[in-house]
Amino acid sequence: MSWLRKRHERALEGDFQAAALQSLKIICRETEGLDDLTSPDGMRVMYGLAGLVDNDPDERSQSTVQEEALKCLSNLLLKNPHLAELCQTEGVLEGVMKRIANRGSVSLSSGIKFFDARLLFLVTALAPKSRCLITRELHGIPSLVRALQLDIVDASGNLVRYTDEKSRDMCELLKVLYSLTLDIDGLDEQDFKALDGLVHVVRLVLLSEDPGWSTDIKSHAINILINMPSRCVSMLVPSVTVQEEPAAVVSMYEDCDVSAIDALIAHLLQTLSCVELDSPANAVISILTAMRSCAKSSRIIRKHMRGKILPPLHHVTARPEDSGGLKSLLVQQMTSHITHLKEMVADFLFILCKENVSRLIKHTGYGNAAGMLFQRGLLGGDQPSASSEYSSDEDSDTNEYLESDLDPITGGPVGPKLDANEDLTEEEKEVEAVKLMHLFQQLNSNSCLKVVPIGEDGKPLLPDGNKEGEAVDSDDEVNGD
Repeated sequence: MSWLRKRHERALEGDFQAAALQSLKIICRETEGLDDLTSPDGMRVMYGLAGLVDNDPDERSQSTVQEEALKCLSNLLLKNPHLAELCQTEGVLEGVMKRIANRGSVSLSSGIKFFDARLLFLVTALAPKSRCLITRELHGIPSLVRALQLDIVDASGNLVRYTDEKSRDMCELLKVLYSLTLDIDGLDEQDFKALDGLVHVVRLVLLSEDPGWSTDIKSHAINILINMPSRCVSMLVPSVTVQEEPAAVVSMYEDCDVSAIDALIAHLLQTLSCVELDSPANAVISILTAMRSCAKSSRIIRKHMRGKILPPLHHVTARPEDSGGLKSLLVQQMTSHITHLKEMVADFLFILCKENVSRLIKHTGYGNAAGMLFQRGLLGGDQPSASSEYSSDEDSDTNEYLESDLDPITGGPVGPKLDANEDLTEEEKEVEAVKLMHLFQQLNSNSCLKVVPIGEDGKPLLPDGNKEGEAVDSDDEVNGD
């Protein structure tokens, strides 16, 4: 570190500085013995070498040194999260945002672009207060969106040809924008306009036929939709006018281009189809969270998704989980052992049903929906207050569905009805009833189950008056063997 300090006393050769930083980059992965480097003075030296303070950021002769210094800073932040707070007071964020804002006029190496974004992401993730500084004081969202558009959108408004460098830079910028948009309170009109442009970029990624723009890039792009305000989500489904030749649009719904929504549904189907093989539960949850947010934000998106995922029922020949298609895969996950996944699937389908209990039961069966209805206190069929937020329309039941004989518990056709008591005499039936009563009493006395009444909100009431799920004092806890 003492060698690098000499930079402030006399100029050292760039190759020497780069070699020293390459060695230091490895040392920065340690968690001990770095007191000199992680001190405020040591960090200021690193900021200067990275070109973030007291340096001309477009000095090409120092590009290698700046890149290596940025790598060191990234390693230091990963091992010492408290250093993220220091970056807010030393002008580091201002230096990074200045360099990002000048990307259109200053030539920077791909490495500097990438590690600028990496450093910004680490700071915003480790020090949440920095997000407010970047968005409100430094107006970071417009600058970051502009940098993203410069890198991957050509003059005609389409995505540029895929390269590994473009992909790497785009993923990092999307991660930064996701972090910054976790809290969108206080954004001004310029920020919202930039977010419109960001959603347009996401739409381009979803519609791209280039196989390179997939996997990680699509995942990061879809994650952005989770944080988008309702007014910006509409950019996913732009209106199509007569002058724009609607015939050229691949998919239309109510005079809007919903091709991006179809691509989103196809991506969900592809990811969900291999959930049992590769177990990408987090990937499915992210997509469902984004689709849920879009469905809540836009009536057109919700109705189109519902038509694709929960189409009108005709002659039902199988249970919902065995009927095939995307709906079948989603209903299967409603009983998954992965709690967060089954809750997200149930919540998404509930929103597509406009939070109408009877409509959800019709499409999924009471048994599959029981867990979600229990958690919300809707087992009795009561409607949640949020259901009034949706537009009213007539039910879409077809004549074939109305004429079908269905089991509301399974959602499928009624099977052969077998009477277990058919061959029993009245005395034998009484004996079996007494046995059943004794079994329930035994289970209740062993605390395997408790017979409790249902409260006014639809949730079970425990014997001590608490509701199911409420915390109890430690003195009231029952100690078992």
